[in-house]
Amino acid sequence: MALQEVSTLRRGGDVPRLRDGASLGELIDFDARAVSMRLLSDTEVFDIEMERLFGRAWLAIAHESEIPAIGDFVVRQMGMDTVLVVRKSADTINVMLNACTHRGMELERAEVGNAARFRCPYHGWVFDRDGAFIGAPCAKEMYGDGFDKSGWGLKQARVGSFAGMIFATWDPKAPTLADYLGDIQYYLELMFKRTISGLESVGPPQRWVIPANWKCAAEQFAGDAYHTLTLHGSMFELNARGDITARDATPITGINVSTPRGHGLLFRNLKNIGKTGRGDEDTPLEALTKVPPHGVPPERIADLSEIFDADAVRLLAESPPTVGQIFPNTAVMSTYIPSAGGGGTGPAITIRTWNPHGPGEIEVFSWTLVERSAGEDLRAHSRRTTLQSFGSSGMLEQDDAETWPSLTRVSRGLHGKQQWMRYPARSEPNKPEGWPGKGLVYAGITRDDNQWNWWTSYYQFMTNEAW
Repeated sequence: MALQEVSTLRRGGDVPRLRDGASLGELIDFDARAVSMRLLSDTEVFDIEMERLFGRAWLAIAHESEIPAIGDFVVRQMGMDTVLVVRKSADTINVMLNACTHRGMELERAEVGNAARFRCPYHGWVFDRDGAFIGAPCAKEMYGDGFDKSGWGLKQARVGSFAGMIFATWDPKAPTLADYLGDIQYYLELMFKRTISGLESVGPPQRWVIPANWKCAAEQFAGDAYHTLTLHGSMFELNARGDITARDATPITGINVSTPRGHGLLFRNLKNIGKTGRGDEDTPLEALTKVPPHGVPPERIADLSEIFDADAVRLLAESPPTVGQIFPNTAVMSTYIPSAGGGGTGPAITIRTWNPHGPGEIEVFSWTLVERSAGEDLRAHSRRTTLQSFGSSGMLEQDDAETWPSLTRVSRGLHGKQQWMRYPARSEPNKPEGWPGKGLVYAGITRDDNQWNWWTSYYQFMTNEAW
């Protein structure tokens, strides 16, 4: 369903009504492009999100490099459910509900480990790496000779992988991960699949809790560059970017792309990244040798021509994707940012998820990624730069982490929940000539289109029209 067909969408579908009679259709005003702040704190809305959105969408939950050996596992979150992410073999990863089928006890309470099987601490039921039930103490005495084990396996999620990131969905009707990513996958490959060796996670993800609604973070990362001029203004007031102005250093003008599925990305003009020594006569590969893609060692620039066609290499050289959101709750960043220790810029590469613990709390999982083929100096530089700006106490992270709780607090008030979040700044898709990718492409000043497209996809899921 195209985003332009939203008037038809409003009239169809299973539009939920809340206990006070309000419908979701009344809380998202498509004519005014406005969203009721009630959506940020209403517990009924949150319950519907868990069923219709987190119960069906593809969710990023782990990185393959976290579980390199057979039997390695991590415990992660899909909505309010905890899951086991287990490497069964070199090529197979299983994702299973972390709940014993006997009485519902969590099988694993350790967050990471290696196991040939999983034993419930309550009554001792045992399951293998595929989630199959394989035995229990005193099984013959308890259940008799004819006890059929086949129907007692752990609930399984569907599993997909992109650029080393593990995704899962509970919905058997969901499209494949590749189809779910759709047009945005072309651009994500430019961010996370730029060398033959690929990226790996630097240890487990950082984790921290923010007292805010998960949607505050998700819709912002879908395409809000406007806030960087003000909210992150201290970075420029402190001269952290040298003589670069806020307007030059942020993608307030440039290219933005979103898709009907609600994914969105911002693209940065590399000519504004300091004094690079680039010349107008440089070929794309020559330009990329002078300013390599974020975190890519100069000696691996040749990989780009083996992986991408000429148009994609040109896009990487001129205006690469830098910040965005995979709908619903996975943020992606691959950008240059002030270097740790001052002086110049450094690469920052991270994927993170906004994991709701309720309508008023997010647990952030943030993976710091580095190129496997990079030397230790570049890997350490990339790691420091990422954590300095986007870690739990990062310079930019602190700005956002103050804003989202404020929005959530306002939404709880008698009059605050009657307030509207407004997205009136609108563009029509205007793909530049020669632009190599697909999607809804907006050139020029960054307006509210990506965020509004995120909310449109949110509405589609919430009104039972996800697929």
